[in-house]
Amino acid sequence: MAVQAQTDVTATYIKNAGFDEAPIHYTVAGGTVLTAGVERIGTVGWIFPVPEWRNESVINNNAVQVASGEYGTVANAQGFNNVAVPATDRNGNSAGAAISMSAGWGDKAMYAQDAILPSGRYVLKMDVYNAHTVATVAYNYFGFIPLDGTPTYSKRLNYPSNQWVQDSVSFFLTDETIGKINLGFTTSSGGSGNGAKFFLDNVQLIYYGIDKSVLKQLIDSATVMKNNPQDVGASTAYAELNLAITAAQAIHDKTNASATEVLAAELSIREAIEKVHSAILLQSRVTTWTTLPYDATEAILNPSFEDLFDDTWENVGPFQRQNNTSFDPFKLGTFYAERWISSPGNLENLRMSQIVRNIPNGTYLVTAAAHAVQQNDNTYPGGAYLIGNGAITEIFDRKDYSVIAEVVDNTLEIGVEVAFSGNWVAFDNFRLSYISDGSPYLVASVKDLNFTPTQTVKTFVVSGGNLTGNVSLSVSPSFQLSKTSLSASEVMAGAEVTVTAVATQAVPEDNLVISYGNVQQVVRLSLTEKMEVTRRGLFFDQSLSSEGSFAIVGDIYGSATVTAPEGLIVSGTTFTNTEVADSAAVLLIWDGVTRIEDKYIYVTSGSVKDSVLVFAVSDNIISTWDGDDAEGDASLITNFGWSLMMSDGVTPVAGAFNPFGATSGIRYVLTTNQNYVYRGKPWQGGRLAYLRTWGDPPTNVYNLNVNLEAGKTYAFRGVASWHDNASTNPTFTIGLNTGMSNTGTSLASQGHEFAVKRTTADYQFVVTPTVSGTHYLTISSNVVGDAMISPLYLAMYETVLTSTPSVNDGSVRVYPTVTTDKVMIETSGKTGMVRAYDSTGKLVTSARLKGDVQALELPAKGIYLLQLQVENTVQTVKVIRAN
Repeated sequence: MAVQAQTDVTATYIKNAGFDEAPIHYTVAGGTVLTAGVERIGTVGWIFPVPEWRNESVINNNAVQVASGEYGTVANAQGFNNVAVPATDRNGNSAGAAISMSAGWGDKAMYAQDAILPSGRYVLKMDVYNAHTVATVAYNYFGFIPLDGTPTYSKRLNYPSNQWVQDSVSFFLTDETIGKINLGFTTSSGGSGNGAKFFLDNVQLIYYGIDKSVLKQLIDSATVMKNNPQDVGASTAYAELNLAITAAQAIHDKTNASATEVLAAELSIREAIEKVHSAILLQSRVTTWTTLPYDATEAILNPSFEDLFDDTWENVGPFQRQNNTSFDPFKLGTFYAERWISSPGNLENLRMSQIVRNIPNGTYLVTAAAHAVQQNDNTYPGGAYLIGNGAITEIFDRKDYSVIAEVVDNTLEIGVEVAFSGNWVAFDNFRLSYISDGSPYLVASVKDLNFTPTQTVKTFVVSGGNLTGNVSLSVSPSFQLSKTSLSASEVMAGAEVTVTAVATQAVPEDNLVISYGNVQQVVRLSLTEKMEVTRRGLFFDQSLSSEGSFAIVGDIYGSATVTAPEGLIVSGTTFTNTEVADSAAVLLIWDGVTRIEDKYIYVTSGSVKDSVLVFAVSDNIISTWDGDDAEGDASLITNFGWSLMMSDGVTPVAGAFNPFGATSGIRYVLTTNQNYVYRGKPWQGGRLAYLRTWGDPPTNVYNLNVNLEAGKTYAFRGVASWHDNASTNPTFTIGLNTGMSNTGTSLASQGHEFAVKRTTADYQFVVTPTVSGTHYLTISSNVVGDAMISPLYLAMYETVLTSTPSVNDGSVRVYPTVTTDKVMIETSGKTGMVRAYDSTGKLVTSARLKGDVQALELPAKGIYLLQLQVENTVQTVKVIRAN
């Protein structure tokens, strides 16, 4: 067939280009039309046959959906992946059909048909409608794939939501070529919801014949470049450009030039232009990278993987981009690169590399953060390597690694190679330093050495090159070196140096200086004490245990001192550095009377400090929210004032109110069985409520009865968090109202309403009711679906304390305080309870106080704390059994 330039040859080479041929999977008139060729992929994928098009999808995770549908169909048909066919095509026509195509988890959705095309230039076009809210895809496979040769794909990766656009890709064939027209794409390694979901229509193929317009544009651009030369040093790039211009002009002027000649001329002039660009860039770097070492990281493309690997890194494996926090704190930015398989598997024969081009010859230091780990036994087997032009450094635990590389042809290959390693290799933050142009250089294997009172010895390696004399090392008297002078041969071979901290107090900052003439490397030194507590918060009230504990752990020179608020008795106020190194347990008892509103237990050692927040009230009017008896087999949260009502405040919600310890539904659980973190440390509490809602949470409200008096001022104190379930990012709101489910008068004007955060956090407000009676602490959600919140502690109490009998009123006597077997307790006719705790905080015995004088036997020699609760007073007495 004879064809002319710029001719639409779609009908000649592409069949069913508009996807209108039957069978169509979903029609306006007939509904779903299933065909015998439909293929179910796992539990989420659907592949429907499209006439004349061949399914060539690459499916590893069952995450491809392809189907066809007529315009105007709105149902979520199988294969549409939760989106609907648009009402019309790109031109506004409602007749005809389109195919739906979506993919996730790295799977590739691809359909193709064969074509034999004559030589010449082509443009392949296709209408694309993105029916999803995410506008991007990871890879676009729309294009022409020759049987032998390199595919040509569209570069487009962004498609605006709910709009038609026309995608296109051009390609040039030097001879008649057998190949295939290909449609397809993939999202990232996440699910299909992380990428666009397409409807495709109207594939077109336009033929432009032996077109010389591109060649003419290249000749013009190259001529402008030749006439405006820049500094390229000794490079012959401009001479080669002139030759390419002359040869290209001859082909352009040749009336019977073949497609092969035109394409060859284009390639030649493109290469000449690129060579000039490279020569200009190289010379610019030669003239500016003169102060060594020079940070040359700018020469690396995509050094921290914030962009896709395409066109920047050669990826054999493949490695994937990951945006979680598992590689912290060495992840730079949002993404890092990794390959992970289930442990105890082994990764092997992987490689990701990049050729850094147009850099001055000399010596470079390549640095990257990396690890190679076997997670099942938490070992670091090595077998992965940081590479730089043939030089390698083996990778083990997570840290920065460096390799010294020589550049002789203005190119440097960098990357990571895995021969045989653990199940997880990860890396990020490639850096490049130009350290020598042939001049002497020094490299220290570390930038920082951090010491503690018990970790006083560290080693590192000094390397270098182009040296003819000795290298000196110096430190302050706070440190000692195994060597203060190294020969040139030692340094060039890599010399190990040991540093010992000899100071007896903290040294916040110091330097180790390595010198060779005016060439220096500095290693920062520090000697620091470390100390922290294992809890961040302790909460008490009259219905919860008055006992608490935390531990002090660290590495310090002196002792740790504990200072507690009034009302707390602690098992010790001073702990030695040995005790702290072994984790010093601090036991404490609240006296049951003293109000402690967000005060702190302070732990100090020299300049190192940490603290534990303490909250304690003896008049918590909602203390039964979790109840002393919540652990009973038949205990339900409804027994302690909770209800779940519709937003009308009248209609109960059918919910699964399960007993304490149940594994689902609305119930109480022990916090010791839950993984909650409060202010960065494990939460310590008694039990918590799991408040879970299904269906339509905005119409459902949890209510907790609170009896308040008008005119009094009350403080609310809470700790709560929400956590993942089926809903994404639910928002829970805590409020206070005179009516159930917020149907009465809200006290919002006093600033009490706030959204609960995902991380466990503090919540508090102060209110003054205008009416007396039952109020309702309310918890509501904004998410329709399955959502869950966990209140860990709730309290409401008067801000002004009423008077309480003094614990020192003489009504309770304990004697003798030093005994050989037992103590006597006299309560002046009053009843109560006594509990005895040993020095570890363990309850060893208890007894009811009946109002008379009675004896309490102490089980063994030691120090005891007696907690005496008599009517509405609590006091603590320390006694000793001497033998």
